[in-house]
Amino acid sequence: MLSRHPLRRSIGRRIVARIDTVTWRGRLAAYSCGWLELKDASVMDPVTGATGADGLILLPETRIDFIQIAPEAD
Repeated sequence: MLSRHPLRRSIGRRIVARIDTVTWRGRLAAYSCGWLELKDASVMDPVTGATGADGLILLPETRIDFIQIAPEAD
């Protein structure tokens, strides 16, 4: 069992997360109680492009298919 959450060092970094057929991108604001919190988030659609979301987006950790953490800018 992990003593610390594996995303603890990724707070504040840009991520891409996919749940079912929906892809979200944004900045990881926090994680707690099985939820990831994204700020400055947008949902990606291959046809219409990105649509921004107001406020925080909460993603259930158990339903996430994958997470990609973007590299930090030099």
